[in-house]
Amino acid sequence: MAVEMENVAVPIELSAFVLTPECANGSGPARIAPIVQPNYIGLRLDEALMQHDLVEHVDFHNTAPAKLNPRLTDIGATTFDANPPKYRRNRMGVYLHWSLPRCYRAAKRAKADKDPPTDATNQDDPSMPSFPSVPNRWILVRRLNSQASEDGKKLPTFQSWLVESNRVRKIQDIDDSVDLEVDVSPFMRAETGQEPLNWDRVLKQQAEVFIGKRVEYSGWRSPDPAWTESETKGHPDFMENLTVLASSNPVFPDYVPHNGGVFSIVDNFKYTASDGSTKYLTEAKADYFVVGWNSISEKDLLVSEKDRLKDVLEDVKMTLPLPKIIESSTDQEKAERKNLEDILNTRKSTRSILHGAVYSVSFKWGSKPPSLAEEAAEKFGPKFNMEPLSMGVTPIDGIMTFIRAHRDPNDAKKVSSEVEKVFGDTDADDIASMVLALGDLLYAADDSFNERVKAQDLNLYEGHYAKSQEAGYRWAFAEESSGQSPKTPTTEQFNELMSLNEKQTRLDGLERQLSQKRWDLFSEWWKYVSDKTNIKRATQGDYSKRVVDLKSEIAALVSIADQELRPDLKKALENPSYKRVLQSPFYTRREPTLCIAGIDSGWPKDFLDALPVRLHHQITAPKAPEVFGSVKNPFPKALEETALKILGECVARSENDFATDKPILKGFKGWGNANPFQPMFVEWEALYFHLDRSKWTVGVRPSPVGLANSQVRYGVNELLSKNLDNQKDFRFIRGRSLILPQPVFSLQAAVQAVVDSGDPDSPFKDQKDIDKLLNGIGKLQFISCPLSGLQEHLTTRIIGGTHVKPTVNVNKRGQTVIPLPPAAQSDINLFENDLTLIESRSDLTPYGNLQRFSSESYPKPPFKGVMHGQMMITKLNIIDKFGQAIALPAPGKKLRIPPPIPESVHPCLSDFLTPDILNGQINSIYAEDRRPDHGQWPLCRFMQLTPAINQNARINACFVNRGMDSLKHPRTKAPFWLETENDKPETPIFGWIIVNYQNSGLQFFRPDGRFYREVRVGGPHGTALGSKWLPFDPPKEDKLDTMEDTQLDELIKKLTKKEDKGEFLKSFFHMINGAIKTMPFPPSEYSGYANALVGKPLALVNVGFSLELAISALTAQNTLGKTPKSELRTEQDELSSYRFPFKIGDVDRPFDGVVGYFNTDNKVDGRTDWDTMYTYFPDEANNNFVKITPKNFPRLSPHYIDPKKLTTTSTDTTTFESYRQAQAAQFTITTMLIDPYTPIHAYSPILPIKSLAVPPWSIQKAFTRMTAFFRLGPSLISVDVPAKYDDKRKLDPESWSTPLPDGGASNDKPTMPAIRLPISGKKGLWRWLQPYDVKSEGKADTAPHDTLFNEMDVIQEDSTIRKDRPPYTFVEGYLQLARPLLKDIA
Repeated sequence: MAVEMENVAVPIELSAFVLTPECANGSGPARIAPIVQPNYIGLRLDEALMQHDLVEHVDFHNTAPAKLNPRLTDIGATTFDANPPKYRRNRMGVYLHWSLPRCYRAAKRAKADKDPPTDATNQDDPSMPSFPSVPNRWILVRRLNSQASEDGKKLPTFQSWLVESNRVRKIQDIDDSVDLEVDVSPFMRAETGQEPLNWDRVLKQQAEVFIGKRVEYSGWRSPDPAWTESETKGHPDFMENLTVLASSNPVFPDYVPHNGGVFSIVDNFKYTASDGSTKYLTEAKADYFVVGWNSISEKDLLVSEKDRLKDVLEDVKMTLPLPKIIESSTDQEKAERKNLEDILNTRKSTRSILHGAVYSVSFKWGSKPPSLAEEAAEKFGPKFNMEPLSMGVTPIDGIMTFIRAHRDPNDAKKVSSEVEKVFGDTDADDIASMVLALGDLLYAADDSFNERVKAQDLNLYEGHYAKSQEAGYRWAFAEESSGQSPKTPTTEQFNELMSLNEKQTRLDGLERQLSQKRWDLFSEWWKYVSDKTNIKRATQGDYSKRVVDLKSEIAALVSIADQELRPDLKKALENPSYKRVLQSPFYTRREPTLCIAGIDSGWPKDFLDALPVRLHHQITAPKAPEVFGSVKNPFPKALEETALKILGECVARSENDFATDKPILKGFKGWGNANPFQPMFVEWEALYFHLDRSKWTVGVRPSPVGLANSQVRYGVNELLSKNLDNQKDFRFIRGRSLILPQPVFSLQAAVQAVVDSGDPDSPFKDQKDIDKLLNGIGKLQFISCPLSGLQEHLTTRIIGGTHVKPTVNVNKRGQTVIPLPPAAQSDINLFENDLTLIESRSDLTPYGNLQRFSSESYPKPPFKGVMHGQMMITKLNIIDKFGQAIALPAPGKKLRIPPPIPESVHPCLSDFLTPDILNGQINSIYAEDRRPDHGQWPLCRFMQLTPAINQNARINACFVNRGMDSLKHPRTKAPFWLETENDKPETPIFGWIIVNYQNSGLQFFRPDGRFYREVRVGGPHGTALGSKWLPFDPPKEDKLDTMEDTQLDELIKKLTKKEDKGEFLKSFFHMINGAIKTMPFPPSEYSGYANALVGKPLALVNVGFSLELAISALTAQNTLGKTPKSELRTEQDELSSYRFPFKIGDVDRPFDGVVGYFNTDNKVDGRTDWDTMYTYFPDEANNNFVKITPKNFPRLSPHYIDPKKLTTTSTDTTTFESYRQAQAAQFTITTMLIDPYTPIHAYSPILPIKSLAVPPWSIQKAFTRMTAFFRLGPSLISVDVPAKYDDKRKLDPESWSTPLPDGGASNDKPTMPAIRLPISGKKGLWRWLQPYDVKSEGKADTAPHDTLFNEMDVIQEDSTIRKDRPPYTFVEGYLQLARPLLKDIA
C-alpha cells in the first residue's frame, strides 16, 4: 500500500509588544529606541553620501519623555507644545513579530550536479552555500476577547491581515496612508537578473525601494476587498529569493524597526467611525495567530523528490518525534509509530506550513503595561552593589567572572544574596554557589592536577585567541607501516614530498598575500571615491601609481599560483602515497566578551535543538472557517486543509491553557501580562588609551583577582594615573555586536562534562545535587556578545557595516562577482574589468577621510599595529527586537563642554582584563576612587588590554638539525639550521644522557642509541672522561664528523673542562636531579626498557622558535590625522621593532619536559654557547647555571616571508633559495635537555601556548638499542676469567642489541664463558664486560695498547661452600643488562 505524504506543520515563536506613550516616559536607563532604519542613500557613489555603515547607532539622548521621542511623536509638527502632544497614534498598539526557525538562518551547500551543463557560465553554482528562501505569505488573525472604544464601537471578534513579505515597491507606488517607517521596510535590491541595467539609476533608486505589504484581509468592512495570489515565477513586483541575508542587514529578520510588513506588523486597533473618521480602540485584550507559507511551491524548504523525508528533516535541523513503544502500548499506538516511520522513509515531496500563537495580549490607552525591560534596567540602579555586567575572554569566562565577583564575603564557597536579586529566582544563589564550587573543573573533565593546570592555561590562553581560516596545509607520507617505526619514503618520494611542501607553503603564502592585495585595491578605490579632494591631479597621480602597481602584483601572484604551483599540488591529491593535512593556524587576540546577567536571551532555550514538527493527521482540532467569515481563506489548495486545522487548534486554545504547569505545545504561548524583553544586539562605544610599549614588562605574575596559578603575562610597574602623558594617546571606538544564545549553553555543556567524567574531586556526589545543578543552570540568565571590531578600529578599518561596493555578488559557475560599472574610476586606471580583481574582499572598509583626527585632539597616529593599553566602555545600549533598550549610562542632556573623562559602566573584569594591583590600588589610567578590598573582587572602569599584535600571527616551534653543505660538512652561512623532516624520518635528537648513579657519572649515547662516552665525577681535575665507545668497539661506520657528535663533543668538553674542576658537571647533576623530581611518571611501556634501572634518559635536541605574520604588516588607512609614515617610519619597521618575550618550559607545570637550555646562534656561525645553562633547577653556587626568569626570556620579533620574492622583513636584502630556508633563517635556536616523553612548551603573553613533542618512533628506535651498564669492582672471584682477548667475541653494539639465547652461541661466536658474581637474577639476565690490554694492530710494540672488552655470561654466586683452588682473582669491568627490554624479568 502506497504511503500518502502529508504536509508538515512547523512551529514558530510569535511575540507581542504593547506600545503606549507611557512606555517612553521613564527617566532611567530603560528607553524606547527611535526608529533608525538603513540609509540606502549611502549606496550612491557620492563622496558626500558614502558611509561605512548604512545603519547609524541609536541616539537615546532625546527619547524621554514621549513627546521628545520621534518614534511616538511627530516632533516636527507646528503644535509641538500641544497638550497632549501630537502622538503618532498609528504606531501605538500591539507590535507582532514572528521569529524564523534556525533552519532558515543557516546556509547549506546544495548537492553538485553529476553532469553540469556544458555552457554553464550563467547557471547557478550548486556548490556555493546558499540560504533557503523564507516563507513570504503570512496570515495574521486577531481574536478580540474584550474591547472598549470612545464611541462604543465594537469590532468583529476575528479580523485578519495578509502580509506579502517579498512584495517590492518604489516609493512613488506606495499609498500616502502607509507609514514608511513601520508598515514597510527599506530594502536593497540590485536587480542583477534584468539586462541591460542602468546601474546609475539602480544606485540612486536604492533609497526609494521598499519591501513588504500588509493587506486588511477579513473582518474589516463589507464587502471585503478581494486578495488573490498574483505572484508568478519571475514577477517583477516580487523578490523571488527572499532570505534572511537578502538585505545585507544582519538584524533584518529579527529587529522590528527594520522589518515592518515583512516579519512584523503593528496592530493599532484602528477602525472607521460612523462619520468616516479613523478612530482607535482605547482598550483591548486579544489573541493572535500567524500562519505562513511559500507563495512559489518550488521554494519550499521541504520540497525534494529524491530524498527521504527523514533525511530532509535532518538536513534542516527538524525532527518528527515518534511515540515510544512500551509493553503497555496499544495497537493503535504501535500502528501510529509504524505509519510515521513509513512516511519518514518515503521519497516524495511535501510542503511546510509555519504557525504560531500568542494569547491574552492586553492594551490600554493611557497606561503602561509591566515591562521586563524596566525590571532588567533596575538592576543597574542604586539598589545593587555591582552592575550585572562582566567582561571575560569567552562567554563561560564571563559567567565565571560574574559568579566569582559575587562571592559571599563571609563564605568564599557561596555567592552573595545579591545573586538571587539579579536573577530573580530564589534558587539562583544556590545554583550559582554550586557552579562556583566546581571552579576550574568546568574547564577539564579529568581528575589529575596536571589537567587542572592545563585547563586554566587553555581557558586563559587558548580561549583568548581566534584561529585564522587561512593557515594552509602541509604534505605528509601516507603509506602505512606494519611496525612501530614509520615507513620511510624512498629517496625519490622524499624529494617529491620536499618539493610538494615547498610549493604548498608558497601557495598558501601567495593566497594570503593575494587576498591582502585584493583588499588593498578595494581600499584605494574606497579612499579615492569617498574623498572629493581627490580631483587634484597630483593626488590622482599617486592613486594611479598605486592602483597600477597593485593590478600588476595581483596578476603576477595569480600567474605564479595557477601556472607554477597548483597543477602539481592538484595532481598530488590523487597520489595515495601522500596526504595533505592542516598547517598550524595563525591567531589573533579575541575581543573581550561582554556578559550581562539577569537578562534572558531573546532566543528560545531550545533554539539549537532539532525543531519538533507534526504531520497533517497529528493536528486533531477541527477546522475553523469562522476565522475568515464570508471571505474565502487565502491558503493555496495544497495547504488549505492543514492551515484551517492549525487555525482551529489556535481558536480552541485560550489563556486558561497557560495558567497551569502542563506541557505546552511548541508554537503556542501566553503573553504573560508584561512586555517581553528579548535583546537582539548591543551598540557600544569605548574610550581606548594607548600606553607606550616601554611601560610594559612581562613576567610570571599572580592573578590580580586571586586565581590560584600564576601566568606569563604583561603588566605595568609604574602608577599610570600619576603621569598625565598616559592620557594623551586615546581613541573613541564604537561597534555593534549581535547577541547570541551561547553563554548558558556553554555552561551547561561544561557542567555536564564534569558530571560525566566522574571526577573524584567534584563536590557533588549525590545524584540529587547533580540533578539540582543540571536542572537549575537555566535559572542563571546570561546573554553575551563580543566587542566586535576593536582590532579593526585600531588598524583604521571598520568591519561589519553595510556599505556600497564596487562589485555585485552573484552565484554563477566560475563567477562570484560582477563589476558595478559606475564604480570604475578611469582617472586612476581602475577600469570596469579591473573591479573583479577585488573579488569579495570588500567587507572591511578603510577609514579614509570619513573618520576625523585633528592634530590638536589626536597628537599620535590613530593606527596601532600592536594593541597595548586600557579601555573603558562609555556607552552600552542593549536593544531588543521591538526597539526597547537599556541605555547605559542613563542618557542625559548633552553638555556643551564634555567632562574630561566621560561616564562609563563598571563591569566585573576577568583575570586577564583586570589591571594590576600596584601599591594597594588598581593601576588604571585615571585613579579609581575605591581601593580594592582584600578578599573582594576589584572593581574598575578600565579593562587592561595587554600587548597583542592586531593581525594574524603564530609562534613556530620545531626541532632543527644543523644544515649540511655536504655529507660531513655543516653549513658555513646562515641559515645554519633547518627544520627536521618527520617523513625522512630524521630524528631531532643529537644525543641521549643517562645518569649513572652507581658511578656518579653521565653516560652519553648517540641518537640511534649507541653508547658514545661517559663522564664521571672524580679524578685529579674533578672529572674523569672515559674513552669513546668503551666498553664497546667503535661502530662499523664511524661518523665522528657529523653535527650530532660535534655538539656532543662540545658539551662533553664543557663538562670536563679542567679550569672548572668538575663544578660544571656537579651543577649539571644538580639540575638533572632537581628536574627529575618534578617530572611526571613515564608511560607504562617505558618500564620495559633496560635504561629504567639506571636513570631516566634525557634527550638533547635543538629547537627553533620564530614569530611569523600571516601577511605583511597592515598599513594605516586614515587620510586625516597622523600616520606612521608622517613620523618617518613604516608600519612594517614599527612592527618589526617589537621584541616579544616568551618563556620556555615551566617549573610549576609537571606536564612540561624542559630541563634546561643553551642559546645557539643562527646568524653568525651557528655555534652553541655552552657557557650558560638556563634552567628552573640551577645550582645557586654556580654562575654558569642561570635560573629562567623574565629578565632572560628569549625574545622574538615578528617577521613576514614574501612568498613571491622569497625575502623576509628581517633581511629584505637577502633572497633565499626556498621558502623553507627563509623560514629557517628566522629561527631563534635553543639547544635543550628535555624529558623525551613529555612535550615542551613555549608560553607567550601574546599568542597561545605552543607545544612540541619528540616523535615516538625516535624514542623507540634508540631505547631498543640502549642498555644499562655500570662499572663494578674490584670483585674477588675464585675462577679466573680467560687470560687473553678473544677477537671472535668483539663487543659490537649492532650485535648485542639483538641478544643471544641464554648462554648460547652463534655461527661466528664461540660459546660464551661465564663468571660467578654476587648478583641476583636468572641465567642470561646479566653480562660481564671484561677489559683486556691489546696491542694495536700494525703499530710498534712501544705504541700505546688498546683497551678492548669481551662479554661473559654471569652466574649468580650462591652461598654454597666450595673449595676452588687458588690463586683467586680480583676483576674490574662493567656489569651490563643483557637485554634492552625488561619484559622477561621475573
